[in-house]
Amino acid sequence: MNITARERSPKKRSVATTLALIAITACAAEPVDTRIGEQGRVRFAGGGCTGTTTMAVGSREILTLEPLDADALPAGLEIRATEPSVIAASAVWPDKVLLQAHAPGTSKVELFTALGVFDALAFSAEPATGVVFDAESRVLEGGSLGVVVNEVYGSCGTSDCPLFGHSFLKWQSEPPTGLVLLNDDRGMATFRADSVGTLSLEAREPGKNARLIAHAVDVVSAAGFAGLSAELTTIPFEENEVAKTVALPGKVGRGAVFCVRISAAMDDGQAVNISRLDVRWRVDGDAVVPLPMDHANEPLGTVFLATSSAGTAVLTAAVDLLGRSKSFELTVK
Repeated sequence: MNITARERSPKKRSVATTLALIAITACAAEPVDTRIGEQGRVRFAGGGCTGTTTMAVGSREILTLEPLDADALPAGLEIRATEPSVIAASAVWPDKVLLQAHAPGTSKVELFTALGVFDALAFSAEPATGVVFDAESRVLEGGSLGVVVNEVYGSCGTSDCPLFGHSFLKWQSEPPTGLVLLNDDRGMATFRADSVGTLSLEAREPGKNARLIAHAVDVVSAAGFAGLSAELTTIPFEENEVAKTVALPGKVGRGAVFCVRISAAMDDGQAVNISRLDVRWRVDGDAVVPLPMDHANEPLGTVFLATSSAGTAVLTAAVDLLGRSKSFELTVK
């Protein structure tokens, strides 16, 4: 089987992953809910929209134990895995369980009370053979590069055999010091670009060492900086609503949720998108407020909410690696 890694467009990424990070939309229902325990008392929720019970070898994931009746989970649940060398399970909160996939195979996760097994569900693990990812192809020297792994595939190499779990890839850049790994968690790996020039970034599956990502990155010297620009993309929540992209300064409707992205214009005529991790925002005015982005797997956009009151807000972006800031006026109508 040929192993390939597919890259999605930045436009799809800015809307789709932002929807996921603020947890307002719901995943489409599966024909059969594979996450319901054998006793029908608990659903093992989380790990993306796939509903699969198969993990990528080397990955980890926190699942939420959702009771399926009106009663809350019993107090003092104990969590055990029948084959911890394959998939280990441990409690990280009264209603959350951490799964860690160590090797191919099957392991049943059992929930115990003083009366015995409360519920259980078998999980399996297999090596990943393909991923779908988002990554910028240009980044400023000293800036952050985020690589978002949106989907992980198993033996068939397509969306017909999805896997869940994250943080399992082995990353390597060429030259080795060109991209320094800062963090890899919850589906996004973050790097710092330390060398000007064209760098290559690879990611391999830990079991069979198969290459799943090969991505070229042009690291651009900040000496060619010519100015900052910004645009927002609205996030639709209604079935027939369409996302709109607006250059700032601009206008947005009351109650709109939107992502703002900052770009640096360079003297070669090309723009470089700047990671949200490299931007500090200040909002003046009551018409716009920032939304929390804890655990967000969105490398570029920062999420804001237009309040129910019409008015004007000024959004100021400070980019420390450039030593520059710029203010953008936004009218809420």
